[in-house]
Amino acid sequence: MERFHHTGSDSRPLVVLVGLSGLPAVATIIGGQVDWLLPLMYEPPGVALFAVGTLFFYRQRFEAIRLTGESDKPAIFLDQETRIQDYNQAARKLFPALEDSFGEPLEAVNTALADHLTKQDILAITQDGDTRYYDVSSTPFLAGEVTTGQLVTVTDVTERESYRQRLEEKTEQLEALNRVVRHDIRNDMTVILGWAEILKDHIDEDGEDALDRVLQKSQHVIQFTEVAREFVESLSEEGTAELEEIQLQPLLDAELAAVRDSFPNAQFHVSGELCDVSVQANEMLSSVFRNILENAVRHNDKETPEITVSCEENSETVRYRIADNGPGIPDQQKEQIFGKGEKGLDSPGSGIGLYLVHLLTDQFGGDVWVEDNDPTGSVFVVELPIHKPSNKTS
Repeated sequence: MERFHHTGSDSRPLVVLVGLSGLPAVATIIGGQVDWLLPLMYEPPGVALFAVGTLFFYRQRFEAIRLTGESDKPAIFLDQETRIQDYNQAARKLFPALEDSFGEPLEAVNTALADHLTKQDILAITQDGDTRYYDVSSTPFLAGEVTTGQLVTVTDVTERESYRQRLEEKTEQLEALNRVVRHDIRNDMTVILGWAEILKDHIDEDGEDALDRVLQKSQHVIQFTEVAREFVESLSEEGTAELEEIQLQPLLDAELAAVRDSFPNAQFHVSGELCDVSVQANEMLSSVFRNILENAVRHNDKETPEITVSCEENSETVRYRIADNGPGIPDQQKEQIFGKGEKGLDSPGSGIGLYLVHLLTDQFGGDVWVEDNDPTGSVFVVELPIHKPSNKTS
């Protein structure tokens, strides 16, 4: 009776059944005055009437009450024809049309809810000007292989859906920013760089230093737009990035050749031989090493920056160490320069290039950190898991 009351169901048929099971009590009271009642086993008929009534007429109702009554979430019990057999108070509050709808098809009571039984999207419900979002799930009940009914549960996912919508909005904004960076800013800076190079033959010695600075900064902005593009693309990846087998040695050779051309005043050395191993990554892996190599030159305070690349491997991982002779990085900033932790790019000293390095190495199942170089400078360490043929998956 308590379950019936909790779910808001009509309990009058149950009262009748309970009353039938109480008939033997009446026979017991009057048995002393009616001689022919004394020898009869009159208790079993009352119990039998209750059991038969429950089994044949009310079994499904009891099942519905048990299922809907146990759920704090809005729950609706449907038969095999998707007719409403029961619901709890939470469902009636969320869907007022359920009131007195026993036996009616769900589609006739709430079309949107009926449609979402077969859809995978979210159900939006607006009440009193407030829109909330719900996930609709259905659990079938089987007798053998025959579906006898289903329990429809409605779960409030407003917080999750609102977060997803905010992410979609931010992704659109990032894509817009990517277009601005790639086309507008990059194209304008390319034009500025072109005109500045023309001025080389038209200025005196006093203006050469200023022009060199303009050329250097223009090239830096163009390179920055490329890093920003790669950064936005890494954030726009849906789900887990698709990885493939990549050979590290030719990739490092190509990146070292590129930075040697870009920074002719710097010296790049390779200590020993580059490790000839493969890792699971994608084309963005080149951005990891490019950003570290370029960062080692741009933030170097020596007249001739010196960068040394070395590697070491064990049975599971490979480590590339990129050492420079720059000013070094204080211990309290060794984590912050990668934007690690909750602050991300807001961390003091974090640059978009190194933040991209952190995101990508994490995406590839590796890690990156910085150590002190001897006698001066920093060592950036990139660790990645080695990919072996036996590790391939179909």
